[in-house]
Amino acid sequence: MLNADPPEHSRLRRVVSQAFAPRRVEALRPRVAEIVDALLDKIVPHGRAELMGEFAIPLPMMVICDLLGVPETDHEPVLGWTQVIRTSGSSDRSPEADRAAVQQAQLRLRDYLADLVRRKRVNPADDVISALVDACDNDEGLSEAEVVATTFLLLFAGHQTTADFLGNATVALLTNPDQLKLLRARPELLPAAIEELLRFDGPLPVASPRIATEDVEYRGVRIPRGSVVGVVINAANHDPAHFADPDRLDLERGGGSHIGFGHGVHHCLGVSLARMEARIGIGTLLDRLPELRLAVAADELHRLPAASPFRGLLELPVRFTAGTTERS
Repeated sequence: MLNADPPEHSRLRRVVSQAFAPRRVEALRPRVAEIVDALLDKIVPHGRAELMGEFAIPLPMMVICDLLGVPETDHEPVLGWTQVIRTSGSSDRSPEADRAAVQQAQLRLRDYLADLVRRKRVNPADDVISALVDACDNDEGLSEAEVVATTFLLLFAGHQTTADFLGNATVALLTNPDQLKLLRARPELLPAAIEELLRFDGPLPVASPRIATEDVEYRGVRIPRGSVVGVVINAANHDPAHFADPDRLDLERGGGSHIGFGHGVHHCLGVSLARMEARIGIGTLLDRLPELRLAVAADELHRLPAASPFRGLLELPVRFTAGTTERS
């Protein structure tokens, strides 16, 4: 789906889009809040945490697994395979050892999902994989291979970018204490704050490649027909012609005209789910972890390798005032 144009893209997207309709996503709100609180219950008493591994990564992983229909008993191996892929970079740009690890993890995840698709055919449920299987079996234009590939895409895209965003957003707030103080004082700013944080440090710096279908000139640069074009989302989101003082985090900026979720026919399918997870996750994190702060200097944080197509953190060590699991 990422690399297809209409009508092929439309055919693939049409079946999947029903699973991410705003009404269905809204029905997940209590479950998302439950997962957030359960993860924080484990963190709150200790006064310190590694937020990527203990919060930012498991939250969207558990949500997308619930939505797809991945059994809870399988969450751990699935998370393990996706983390190999996430932390080793893309298979064509990484060192040889990392490429081998990524390829092996991709194969294992693909084989697992193919088996899960077969199981859903025998025992369907109210989940996305069962809906994809039904579309395949009822001749709605999906092949068996496309069901597996689409499930792979949704599983990975459904947690990777949200996990990285939660980490990036937390760092942005902790390194801009005036904005953190503002958000704590005015929690009604949270929806707008999420949009500004997406603009400020988005998890997907570069969009899927585009190919020029004809010769074109853009700002004095000639792009020949057939050229591969990289659209740098994070550069566009820091364009001074569009955003005043773009390198400043401003939770009162308003607007929301960033392109962190893409644009056009490839606009993110899971935008409603991602926003809901971010609002509940960030809002509850700030509410339940008083005096939240980085445990290391910001420039000592370890980020994903340069070979990765994503922008995120390997670890996010933090400290806060320890408390009880009682919720306000």
